[in-house]
Amino acid sequence: MKISASLAVLFAGLLLALAPASADWPGAVPKWTQLNSDNWGVSSYIDDQVDNGVTADDFPCTSSLPISEIRFRGWGWDDGNNKSLDYPDKFRITFWSDVGRTPNDESHPGNLLSDIYVDPARPDDPNKIGYQFLGNRNYIINLPEQDWFRQQGSAENPIVYWIGIQAVMPNNGNPEEFVWLFRNRNDATWGDDAVSAGANMTWGHWGWPSSDPASPPDFYEGAFPSSWYKSADMAFETSTVPEPSTFVLLGMGAVGLAFYGWRRRK
Repeated sequence: MKISASLAVLFAGLLLALAPASADWPGAVPKWTQLNSDNWGVSSYIDDQVDNGVTADDFPCTSSLPISEIRFRGWGWDDGNNKSLDYPDKFRITFWSDVGRTPNDESHPGNLLSDIYVDPARPDDPNKIGYQFLGNRNYIINLPEQDWFRQQGSAENPIVYWIGIQAVMPNNGNPEEFVWLFRNRNDATWGDDAVSAGANMTWGHWGWPSSDPASPPDFYEGAFPSSWYKSADMAFETSTVPEPSTFVLLGMGAVGLAFYGWRRRK
């Protein structure tokens, strides 16, 4: 299968430690966590306002509490020599419905439910609304309340959503890219593969052909190749700021996740 160069090119990084689990929004607590990253990533960015491909991953919702905060792991550079000289101007965060797996294809995003552009956080803002680079390739986004993603899942009826992350890179005449890191391939996977799409929005899938840390993930379409090691997920975490009366719902969601369980690719 042929895909655009900007979408297909993978970038090696260093194997890095898990990002801190604390949240900047007062009282924010994780809803879904898979932050431990691998040493490979995939480009997902907008340069000079041209969409060079979006990458997305699926996650379950077991409570209706909104997503107010997102953490993820990634890195960018501007001169082709692995030098992180420029930060993104902003990030585009998208949420999508789920199109389930069929005998001939893995699941992928469906309808676009939310499309948010997030600027850097102001230093004088106590809630740090916007995005921050925390160092060690860790990023955090605190969404303004009007942009919190309202979900519909429950412990009795979990709903699958997809999250997409794209960096909007500076328009300064230099080649700019941003790489979102994959989740550690040795961690248990959830759901189906991470996906990427170009301007035509045809989703293709990412998987690990090998368990060898020096072996990169690969891009495929159709059903997951039976000889491959496992699906590839992205490194991210979602958190919520619950109202005092909804902490019980959050606990019910955690119990729901425990029963819903992890699904590992055979």
